[in-house]
Amino acid sequence: MTSPLGSSLFLREYGSFLCNVRAGLPADGVRPGTCEMCGTPVTVGYATCYPCHAVRDVATRTGIPFPLDRLAFLTYAVEGFDVTRPVPVSLTGDTHERQGRQAYEILKGFKAPRTSRVLWMSAAAWTVWMLQNWAPWLPGNGAGWHWAQVPSVRSHRVGEHPLHAIVKVVLAQFPEADLRVSRSSDAREFDPERFICDQSLAGANVVLIDDSWTTGVNALSAGAALKRAGAKRVDGMMLGRLLNPARWAPTAQFIEHDGLGQGFDAARSPWISLI
Repeated sequence: MTSPLGSSLFLREYGSFLCNVRAGLPADGVRPGTCEMCGTPVTVGYATCYPCHAVRDVATRTGIPFPLDRLAFLTYAVEGFDVTRPVPVSLTGDTHERQGRQAYEILKGFKAPRTSRVLWMSAAAWTVWMLQNWAPWLPGNGAGWHWAQVPSVRSHRVGEHPLHAIVKVVLAQFPEADLRVSRSSDAREFDPERFICDQSLAGANVVLIDDSWTTGVNALSAGAALKRAGAKRVDGMMLGRLLNPARWAPTAQFIEHDGLGQGFDAARSPWISLI
């Protein structure tokens, strides 16, 4: 699949939705920082969010390889879009908050059973652009790389996930790792046995793709399965980091103080090292 948009047109069309994360944004006494591993807003004084800290602790105690080596995502997406909501002009971050809410609508709406073509095309453009510009094997030749998508743990999903349909075309020249759900478990907690990869990935590099990262436990659990299958390196590439300001006070503070407005730069590497 050829990228439908060059970088300049891509930024004109979608730049207002996008934001490179600067993980570990230093706390200034007013705005909370972000998790140094996944970019979620954290309480002032904390370096990592609870889910990332818990996974790191499990990996350390059990001796299992840490699931992901690096992580990149394209946008913050703010839950709770409401087109009827008045604009609270007193909030310095309001413009970016509204754009973040529109990003959330795209990430959630493109995979709905009856989605609009506009939402699907937007998500497809994001995916193609991100893979072709930030894929971890660039500027190399991609030798030794596989790809995988985090499997859906929702039993009611019927048919192929729309993101999988996009990625398998973009990355048609690379082998797909056979990653599937192994057992039902609490999706809110890291579970290294939640997924399984039946093939040997000995010495391989894998880019693990998903449309959204909420707590990250599904992506991290999937990464654990790939490492268990022998993968040497697993890089996670997510379209959006989901934020819910109603559930977590630092998120609301992060938005209010313009934390979403860090500035998108297509040339800057988005990758966060997790290990």
